[in-house]
Amino acid sequence: MNPVQQSFVGYYPIPIRYGLTVGELAQMIIGEQWINPAPVLKVIPVENWQPGLWFDNTDLPWIKPSPNIPDLPTALVYPGICLIEGTNVSEGRGTRQPFLQIGAPWIDGTELADAMNQFELPGARFQTVSFTPVAIPGMAANPKYEGVTCHGIAISVTNRNQYNSVACGIYLLSTLKHLYVESFELKERWLTKLWGSRSIVAAINEQIPPDRILADISRQSAAFNQSTSKYRIYPTP
Repeated sequence: MNPVQQSFVGYYPIPIRYGLTVGELAQMIIGEQWINPAPVLKVIPVENWQPGLWFDNTDLPWIKPSPNIPDLPTALVYPGICLIEGTNVSEGRGTRQPFLQIGAPWIDGTELADAMNQFELPGARFQTVSFTPVAIPGMAANPKYEGVTCHGIAISVTNRNQYNSVACGIYLLSTLKHLYVESFELKERWLTKLWGSRSIVAAINEQIPPDRILADISRQSAAFNQSTSKYRIYPTP
């Protein structure tokens, strides 16, 4: 995240998926002097915790981190698919499967599914879907296209150890821009907040190939991961 774009949804210069526990992140925030004055911090390590475990490998109860992340499958796709919020495409709010399906009245679901499947993204397949967003108390008050039938795709994660949600989101934004150039719109201010910089808006508008966008992201992630080593409490999986 570019500090100039600091907001409630992106407060520190970290990736969307930063790979740290809350305690490790807190240590980094203090160590990198991202907060002033710095509080006194004591992190108590969790006993017998294995960083490589998926949440459903534990016996812990699922607590929704957000009203529209009701379960682990949704949390898995959320990091990249949440970028759809910064467009005029429905991210599935107003349905019981937010972020697991996206659509709009002007999308051809078969066309979009075929285009996405041609990329052969690891651990992901896409199927045609139609849905009608409605207000759901506690989840969606005024969803996009409320009461209007949307056509699009449902995301099926076939191998969660291979699936890369951010890559999926980038390919999806790029494909929507390519297929529906007359209808697809970026809500530039909101997408910039979600991404943490305006680079993603520029890249999609200029139709830079997704693999080039992801190569740049990979370089930034590698640099970030190197900087986190001194703040880690647990071994990386």
